[in-house]
Amino acid sequence: MNYKRVNKDSTDRCWKKCRDLDDINPRPHKPDEKMKPIDNFTFLYDEQYLLSISWNPVPNADIYVVVHWATNSILQYSQIITTVPYLHNFTFSPHNLCQENAVQVVPISGIYGTGPMSDPNVIPPPRPQISPRLKLLSMIYEPKKYVSQNYEANGTITITFGYEPSAWPLGDEDLEVIPMFHMMLCAEPDLTQAIPVPEFSKGSQKYTIQGQIGSDMMYRKCKFIYSIQEVHSSQCDISEYVHAKTDDFGNVEISCDKVQNSECHKIESFRAPVCGQVDKFNYDVLERDKISWNNKASNISVNISYVPYSTNADRKPLYYVALYGDALPYDSSEEVCLV
Repeated sequence: MNYKRVNKDSTDRCWKKCRDLDDINPRPHKPDEKMKPIDNFTFLYDEQYLLSISWNPVPNADIYVVVHWATNSILQYSQIITTVPYLHNFTFSPHNLCQENAVQVVPISGIYGTGPMSDPNVIPPPRPQISPRLKLLSMIYEPKKYVSQNYEANGTITITFGYEPSAWPLGDEDLEVIPMFHMMLCAEPDLTQAIPVPEFSKGSQKYTIQGQIGSDMMYRKCKFIYSIQEVHSSQCDISEYVHAKTDDFGNVEISCDKVQNSECHKIESFRAPVCGQVDKFNYDVLERDKISWNNKASNISVNISYVPYSTNADRKPLYYVALYGDALPYDSSEEVCLV
């Protein structure tokens, strides 16, 4: 535009349109009305550590400017513009994950201008979350002496647990998983020395932890229960206690049969015979006319059928033995009931 050629009348008409937009969007005459500040600011982290921020809508607000910064670095800030009174799936800078972050929201109207800036809303850093369940992966015996404080054992058992992956933004390498590994009882108690609580650390494989106990736990057949008790972020220096429910606890008996490479002296044993535990016993005498019933030495051939009691399909009998002879009455009614 050549301003030298613009006369006063056209300039007035131009300013009138630019200032009030009379011909396009007439502005209501409300000189005393002001924009209100936001209220009811809320925030929530989800399971993926994404942040949802919301506030009550401000009347006449067309957009909201969200300004955020780490509280330990107020000179470095960022801003987001949104047309709705919320932000979903929002994350702060990874550099600020472990810091408190402050958020201020400004409502803006095309008619009424800029509203008041909200007070800073401080959002704490997320806390690491993890499933309380552990999976027992292995128990391996090593013939090396185990010493812990005043406790000694001739061998060492290394126990490895696996846990479910977490969506923690800093990765699994940042997390320290601390289990609860509690001894319930032992088949052969030992009151001569106190049993130390084993310390667990990260295993050689991802999402695993390992701890060591003395080999006498194996010989004494000690039972333990376990779950995840706490998870700690090394970089953020934040710990979160894990609240396990009854179904989240696992249990294990440490015995020679369950520990790999154990040097236990194993005695091979077999189940004792099961006597008389059959049902629907029937018999049929063959060739009755050829039997000399008055002669005890006479042979009698019979077909026998029965249904054995079986509670375990993996332990089927190898064979059956039939005992026979002269029938005698039982001495008591109690013996009859045992048949």
